[in-house]
Amino acid sequence: MCELEVARAQTLCACGSFESSPVRELPADLRVDGPDGTVAIDGMSAAVQTAFAEGRLFSDLGLDWAVPGQEIDLVDYRYFPSFRTLGM
Repeated sequence: MCELEVARAQTLCACGSFESSPVRELPADLRVDGPDGTVAIDGMSAAVQTAFAEGRLFSDLGLDWAVPGQEIDLVDYRYFPSFRTLGM
């Protein structure tokens, strides 16, 4: 449980991340078969651990497949512009 302001900050971060960059396909040569038919990404665990430990984005780590997103202004952000319907 947390205060609404803390939840809002996390939600704002997630929304900004989504808005800043489209979903991209990873190169096929990184994909490996995981257990039970799942798809695993070769080297992803190490990349996540390094990014977390260093407080950096994948694109900051020099990974070939990582593309930096656009800067998004989140001041007064109240909705997903990409999902906004007419009349809102």
